[in-house]
Amino acid sequence: MDDELRLLKLKKMMELIKANQSVGQSQKKNLSDEEVIATVRGMVIGERGGEIIDKTINLYGNAAMQLFRYLVEKKVEGQIQSIRDDELYALLEDAGLHIPLDTRIRIVRHGREEKIGD
Repeated sequence: MDDELRLLKLKKMMELIKANQSVGQSQKKNLSDEEVIATVRGMVIGERGGEIIDKTINLYGNAAMQLFRYLVEKKVEGQIQSIRDDELYALLEDAGLHIPLDTRIRIVRHGREEKIGD
């Protein structure tokens, strides 16, 4: 009796594991590009994250989406929860995707912005 019960439990566990694996794989593959981008935007912490994501997609398209899908996959697996904007920039640079960011130097004195020559 115990052996039969143990065998039934094992069969049920195997069925649940297979079902869980198939659900996990279908969730990874069925995410649209918009969902991937939205998830990455939710993961990025910092002021320049949106700018980095937008420029990366505009410049590199499919290569950027593959990297973003990888980040989402790691989030689903629980390996990462968030990423700072400077870490995202460094990750993209390490992957060979150079993103030129707009930079501006501001000098503020007494609450007013001044030009460098003044």
